[in-house]
Amino acid sequence: MKKSKTSAILSAVILASALSACVSEEGSESARNRQKKKEVELIDMTDSEKKEKIEKVQKVFYTLPSPLELSLLFKSEGIQYIPSVMHNLTERDRYLLSKKKALNLGVYGADLSYAGLFSKHEDAIAYLKVCQVIGDEIGIGETFEQELISRLEKSPNSRDTLLQVISDFFLNNQEFLRNSEQQNISTYVIAGGWVEALYLGSFMTDENSDAEGVKNIVASQKFSLENLIELLNSTEDKGSFNNINQHLQELYDLYAKVIYPEFLQSPEAFKDSDFIYYDTSQGKIEITQATFLKIKLKVKEIRDIIVSY
Repeated sequence: MKKSKTSAILSAVILASALSACVSEEGSESARNRQKKKEVELIDMTDSEKKEKIEKVQKVFYTLPSPLELSLLFKSEGIQYIPSVMHNLTERDRYLLSKKKALNLGVYGADLSYAGLFSKHEDAIAYLKVCQVIGDEIGIGETFEQELISRLEKSPNSRDTLLQVISDFFLNNQEFLRNSEQQNISTYVIAGGWVEALYLGSFMTDENSDAEGVKNIVASQKFSLENLIELLNSTEDKGSFNNINQHLQELYDLYAKVIYPEFLQSPEAFKDSDFIYYDTSQGKIEITQATFLKIKLKVKEIRDIIVSY
């Protein structure tokens, strides 16, 4: 990406200048001072670029719904709790790369939100513990406080405690990720969680679920997906993991066949907002069953890439 190329060029310039200074005995003190000043300016420039990137990433973070927010929406449409659809806890040890761990931390975090919303106390504790282990492994374990697990274990039958702990978990987690210097790791956690939440909401349906409501939620995620793609494109290794960015772009392209109300036609309608869903009285999103199924299957394909090892 542009930033990587710029950093590489600047590093090469600095290295070449340093080597030149080492082999040359004719340079004056003033020349060396001028060179040192240039090197400092270059370092400042890259720091400025880094700061600009972090600010951009943080802005995008705030427009993405958390897995808990998406889970609440889907649950309101009558989806069911189907444990077999969730990611197997035993798979946790199979992930070796930190980026894979980060993606699946997001996945397990989304599963945690579903377990909590359906009052599956033991499942929630199990997923929270896995999140804590992975968080420790990739250096962001401070967001997964032991106190959260202790609160659940002390109140095994309290739905209110369960939901409060889940809420605190996501608030702490998101705040840390949005302000972390490990922006790439944070991005992968957010990406994994968003994909898993959409996957679970799409596949945990039965005859009692509001099919139109579920489709409407899926269709309303177009702008969130656009932000997620932008976020992933800001990472320095965006070509990894079977081109997950490319698959997300292919998913975004499927949304082209969804018809949105006029007031949602322009991206400016969403800028600097917390848009997740919208008031249907202002207009209706039109999505055919065929388009919904294509989006649903593409989400599953991306999810399979994320959880693979």
